[in-house]
Amino acid sequence: NSFFSGEFISKKDMSVGEHDTVIRVLLVNGESRSVRLDPRTEVADIIYYILSRLRSNMEVSPPLFGILLYHISSGEHHWLTPGFSVLDLITSHCGKRPLEEWRFHLRIRVLPKTPQNLFSQDPVAFSYYYDQVLHMYLEDDSISVDNETALRLGCLEMRRFFRDMS
Repeated sequence: NSFFSGEFISKKDMSVGEHDTVIRVLLVNGESRSVRLDPRTEVADIIYYILSRLRSNMEVSPPLFGILLYHISSGEHHWLTPGFSVLDLITSHCGKRPLEEWRFHLRIRVLPKTPQNLFSQDPVAFSYYYDQVLHMYLEDDSISVDNETALRLGCLEMRRFFRDMS
């Protein structure tokens, strides 16, 4: 089962190779994907692997996404740079803090030119972007919206969620 809570998994827990590390990458919908790393695994490899499992358009989406390394208790965060070894980046960014205290998040980092273009080119990435923005909005108490706008947004969300019902 690839749906986990989003933290580091030790080598002994997964019975992986001597030099392998397994991480859980959190998705915006609360699910996660386990990814086995070896010394050559690059950030782009993880992004490609997860997006291919989500059935995203692989010609359009990978450059839009990034992996955000987030420290739970301090809020410290770092974008992991594509083209570099994930293990090297983890070593340089985590410092003395244990890897178990960090979370890996798959996020859209580069905004598309227009949401309409993203929707027409890759509906999966568009849906991911929508969920990411929705999640950020619901988590941020500093954003204030008048009741009428909130009601309209809620109605639009219900229409989207129940679109197949007649």
